[in-house]
Amino acid sequence: MKIYVFVMNRSKLLFAFLIILSSLLVENLHAQDPTFSQFYSNPMYLNPALAGGEGCPKIHVNQRDQWPSLRGQFLTTAVSFDKNLPAINSGYGIQMVYDNAGQGLLNSMKVSGMYSYQLKINKKSYVLAGAELAYNMKYLDEDKLVFGDEIGPNGQTFTSNDIGNISTSTNFFDFSFGAVGYTQKFYLGFAAHHLTRPDDSFFNTTSVNSIIIDPQSRLPIKYTLHGGANFSITGNARRGIIADGPFMTLGVIYQKQGAADQTNLGVSVTNKSLSGGVWYRMNSENADAIILIAGYTVSNVTIGYSYDATVSDLAGETGGAHELSLRFQLPCKVKKPKIEAITCPKF
Repeated sequence: MKIYVFVMNRSKLLFAFLIILSSLLVENLHAQDPTFSQFYSNPMYLNPALAGGEGCPKIHVNQRDQWPSLRGQFLTTAVSFDKNLPAINSGYGIQMVYDNAGQGLLNSMKVSGMYSYQLKINKKSYVLAGAELAYNMKYLDEDKLVFGDEIGPNGQTFTSNDIGNISTSTNFFDFSFGAVGYTQKFYLGFAAHHLTRPDDSFFNTTSVNSIIIDPQSRLPIKYTLHGGANFSITGNARRGIIADGPFMTLGVIYQKQGAADQTNLGVSVTNKSLSGGVWYRMNSENADAIILIAGYTVSNVTIGYSYDATVSDLAGETGGAHELSLRFQLPCKVKKPKIEAITCPKF
C-alpha cells in the first residue's frame, strides 16, 4: 500500500479529509498487496490452488526488503506450511504474511488457511482448485504521523496525540480462489484475491452538518494469470514436468489490482541441487526491474536469494530489492500418488 502523509494545520484537516474521500470515491487511490519476486518459492501466496500440490509437507520462509535506500522502505515476511492429503486427493496450508511499510508507519498482518482439491482429467492432465480464507489486521503508528502544527520554529517536532477522525487499526476477513491446470510439460494458473472486496479504510464514520459520511476504501480484486513450460535439458522429455531435473522453464506471470498491473517474463534452470534464473518485470507504462535469482539445495533444505535491479527512472535511488527464501521439506512416506505432483520452478 502506498502511504501519503499530509503536512497540515488541524483547521484544514476536515478539508483534507473530504479531498481524500472524494479521491477514494473516484478510485484514484489504490491499495496494493505486497509483492514477492521468488514467485514459486512462495507458491500459496501466488495461488491458493498450489497448497499441498508438491507431495511431501513443506515449510516456506520468505523475506523481502524493497527499496532499502529509501526511508519508506517495505519489509515483508511470509511463513507458510502445506501438506498433501493423497487419500482424499486434497491439500491444505496455513500462511502468515507480515508487512512493515514506512519504517513502521503502517504495519499489516494476514493469517490465512487454504484448501485445494486435485482432479485427474486423464493420464497426462490434472487440475488443482483451491480457496483461501484470511483474516487481516492493519495498524497505523500515530507517533510517526507529524502534522504542520506539530513542527516548532526550529524544526523540532512533537506529538499532540490527536489525529482527528482516523482509527489506528482496522481488521477484516477476506476470501480468494485459484486454479491450476497442468500436463507433463505445461502449466497454466489463475487466481483472484480479495473477492469480497473488504473495506480497509482507517477513517471512521462521521457527521458533517448533520450529513453522515461513511468513508470506505474497498480493496481491489487482484487478478493473477501465470503459466509456463518445462523442457528437459538432458533429453528426458518423457518425464517432462514431473522430472527432478535438470530442466529449463519459461514462465510468464501477469497481475492486475485496481489501476496497478505488472507482467513478469522469465527463464530458469533447475536440478536437484542448483537453481537459478532471470526475470524481467514491467507494467503498462514502463519497465520496472530485472530480477536475478539463485538457489541451492542440500538434503531437504533449499535456500534462495534474488535481487531486483531497478531499470525505471528510479534506478540508482531505491536500492532495488533483496529477497531471501528458505524451503524445508519435511519427512514423509513415499508412495505412488494417485495424482502426479506439479513441479514448478523452485524460484
